[in-house]
Amino acid sequence: MMKLKETQSFLRALVCNNRREWFNENKEWYLKARAEFEEFVAGLIHIAQSIDPFIGALQTRECLYRIYRDIRFSQDKTPYKNYFAAFINHAGRKSRFAGYYIHIEPDASLIAAGTNPDKTTLLPIRTAIFQQPEVFRKIVNDKQFRKYFSLIEENKLKRAPKGFPNDFADVDLLKYKHYAAVCQRKDEFWESENLYPEIQEIFAAALPFNRFINEALSREQ
Repeated sequence: MMKLKETQSFLRALVCNNRREWFNENKEWYLKARAEFEEFVAGLIHIAQSIDPFIGALQTRECLYRIYRDIRFSQDKTPYKNYFAAFINHAGRKSRFAGYYIHIEPDASLIAAGTNPDKTTLLPIRTAIFQQPEVFRKIVNDKQFRKYFSLIEENKLKRAPKGFPNDFADVDLLKYKHYAAVCQRKDEFWESENLYPEIQEIFAAALPFNRFINEALSREQ
């Protein structure tokens, strides 16, 4: 059974040593941890494909995020991310479609579903919710979904978004800026004996949420 001991051990050390000199001295350790994480993500892709046909054919490298930070416009000049992450969806990490996000970081790990849309992506999602509010509300209130996930409330609008009526009975569902949901996980989760089965259950709980969003985006194309 896959366990992410090397990945977590390296990341804990990186948190305390986020410097180029240390990273270069420990490059082999990084590559070993990275290889372990890639193998893990390859397994997750198979799990996602087994429950969500929309995923389709996908290469592991298409889903992985780089560990190197872009510090050109940031006040934080630490050169590396303190986490490994991947986004499994229809077209990889750069796609606007909803998918399954994995984020392994000491004391801040999570699994997420959905998408963080730009303005053009928000409109078809909100339109689909406006047309079928009872369907979307049933999805986000589902017992299995709520067992694991909570919707991201950050930057939620105070009023109805432009183009939608304020007196719409389910206007609260249209106010989200992020149609994404988060499942927080403790560090020991990644060393569970039943890691893949547990993640499969979490992915399955997210499936209706992702499917609703992806059907809305597919109709818009």
